[in-house]
Amino acid sequence: MLSSDFANLASEAHRMLASGADWLHMDIMDGHFILNLTVGAPVIESLRKHIEAYLDCHLMVTNPLDYVKPFLVLHFI
Repeated sequence: MLSSDFANLASEAHRMLASGADWLHMDIMDGHFILNLTVGAPVIESLRKHIEAYLDCHLMVTNPLDYVKPFLVLHFI
């Protein structure tokens, strides 16, 4: 979903699922490990309220252990 319009993630997700996707992949970038900055747990949590499909979250971050608890609470780990 990295190429999605981040202001409209829910509608982008629905469009992908309607086109036949079985699950969605989210790259979580912190701006350090990878220079790009994307979304974190709060945005994923908001997206989850709009879709039921499986979300694969790829942690591309300098300190992945800092992300374990927030994503564990969301059942992504």
